[in-house]
Amino acid sequence: MAGVPPPPRQLDVRRFAAARASELRSLYAAVSSRLDDAGGRHQPRSARRRTTGHLPSKRRRRGAGEVGPGDDDGLPARKQSRRVRRRRELAANPAEGFSVAGDGARRLRTHLWYAKRFSMERRWTFILPVGAQGRGKGSRSVLKRLKNGTTIHDAGYFIPIELDGPEDALLSVLRMVLRPSPAEKTPDLKHLQDQVMRGVCYENAMLWDVRSMHSQIVGPVTYMWRPFSRADDKSGIEGDQCTSHCIHDESGNSSRRQLWIWIHPAALDDGISAIQFACERQIQDSGGVVKCCSLEGKIGRLEVNGCKAMQSLKKILHPTSSSKINTISTSDISASTDTLLDSCIAPHLLKASVISNAEILQPGAILSMVVHDPREVSVKGIDSSKIVSHDKQSEVLEEDVAPNANEASSEVANILPLMWMHPGKHDILLSDCRELWDSRQTINPPVSDEVLCKEKHSERIKFFCLDSGNDQEQTTQEKDNFIRSCPVILLKHAREGIPSLGWSIILPLSWVKPFWLFLVSHGAHAIGLRERRWIAAKIAKRMHHTCPKKLLVLIK
Repeated sequence: MAGVPPPPRQLDVRRFAAARASELRSLYAAVSSRLDDAGGRHQPRSARRRTTGHLPSKRRRRGAGEVGPGDDDGLPARKQSRRVRRRRELAANPAEGFSVAGDGARRLRTHLWYAKRFSMERRWTFILPVGAQGRGKGSRSVLKRLKNGTTIHDAGYFIPIELDGPEDALLSVLRMVLRPSPAEKTPDLKHLQDQVMRGVCYENAMLWDVRSMHSQIVGPVTYMWRPFSRADDKSGIEGDQCTSHCIHDESGNSSRRQLWIWIHPAALDDGISAIQFACERQIQDSGGVVKCCSLEGKIGRLEVNGCKAMQSLKKILHPTSSSKINTISTSDISASTDTLLDSCIAPHLLKASVISNAEILQPGAILSMVVHDPREVSVKGIDSSKIVSHDKQSEVLEEDVAPNANEASSEVANILPLMWMHPGKHDILLSDCRELWDSRQTINPPVSDEVLCKEKHSERIKFFCLDSGNDQEQTTQEKDNFIRSCPVILLKHAREGIPSLGWSIILPLSWVKPFWLFLVSHGAHAIGLRERRWIAAKIAKRMHHTCPKKLLVLIK
């Protein structure tokens, strides 16, 4: 076999067929002679395979996905079936908005996945998954998943209400509609309230309707401030990112703030009416203009619970090279003054080291970052310090950061608990996310699955050394309108008296599908409203043994 030449790396199909044309002609002649000898018996027309199905014909029936204005013969246009139209609508992934059913009910972005496995019901103007198929007696298995694994729930039906205006006006509005209000905090919780005001943590409260003489409870809400460096904070330096998003008024003071109030859809209408009434009263009393609007159809929310919730998040959250923070040494943090704390700044550090030590964050902490597309993450996971970026400048930055990544990760474990004890601009950099807070900035949807499949196909063609120039050009043209990174905000669940076992992922609505499919395919157990209620009852029972006086305040 030493003298046999190896097969060619490239194969020309036309030359291959031309070399065997004589063999095909002899085979065809043999088959024809046998048919003639048999008396000219041919296959019946009903059993023949139609080899002209690809040719256009006016008489041929239209396909399931083809709709035309009408034929030349006067035949009416064929309307698509409801199944085809609904499938196409659910498969689409627009940047904003929910798909709406015939009766006006809205569908979540995970509706197609849930509808195949869960029982669905119309609740609160949404079509929501109630629970897994069955009689609803599987609470023990769900609680076992919570204890030893990870559960995930699509909480996109929670709607955020955005308030924008002067800080004093926003505080007066909150004092009217929230109990306990920010002004009613005890001196012991003054440090926690300062963290909430700076946008480092979020807070839970009850929303009240003050339109009548006797105030009524609307429902529990969660509110969070946009991270912001106050005007009296002189620790900011030129070019600092934490002060670049402050909105200055005419007097030059950075007093305009933004606020999100997350509310359940059952109390959405009453809650918006109550907040708008408080804003109008604030305008009449002091003249401070506060804008109130709903962010429905723009932001999604996923709840990840369980003892292994952070392990699942570490598999999917791989920050980009642009997600870097300024860190400081432990000796600098222990200083008593903010001037000394802010004067010493260490080199840039990837936020991946913060994620690896996120368990030590206090309940209610907010952490934001820009992460890679989860579909591009391998099954074994990737090291975010070794991710190769397409930008040459980011490659240079990553090469400088990668050697010191392990040392910096151990330093962050000692620094994070002290960053909230000494407020500064560093804790704000952990929770700032301009892409989600800025409503004027539109976030493009992720790369479609078709484009990813074509890219994988082109990679296989390259592996086999076949020409695929046209496929590569088409793929590059189709992926120009998409992005490969997504801004996210992580909220650590605040449970007083028990260790926190969950996180909430706030992300653009168009990115819910990629994150959901990755988490579900990597071990996370999806739950519905019924299973979510079981988990809340279990947590409330544990809280009753630890702090029964706070049970009515904290349970939702």
